[in-house]
Amino acid sequence: MEMSPAVHSGTWRRQGFVSVLPEVQRADAHPDAIVDRLSLIALLDLLPPRRRAVLVLRYCCDLSIEQTARLLGCSAGTVKSQSARALATLRLRMTLPPYRSVWLP
Repeated sequence: MEMSPAVHSGTWRRQGFVSVLPEVQRADAHPDAIVDRLSLIALLDLLPPRRRAVLVLRYCCDLSIEQTARLLGCSAGTVKSQSARALATLRLRMTLPPYRSVWLP
């Protein structure tokens, strides 16, 4: 995705610079975070490809509704409805025991 110079320069102004980089947290420092991430990936694998793509683009790639719609070649309304349905499915499957979540439509 190519950005216009005006948008790009605005991004640079907002970012700024730091003299010291933040310390990177080791993965073994928070094993629960790894388990949560793996659980989320497993739940996303249960979604249909279109709904999974909408959630990944919206929440992992931090794209707007319009940007997501443009990338997927659909309307903004479709992105909103697919996002709402995917989130509802994930919420429901997160409340069920793992052995039952596979059988939900």
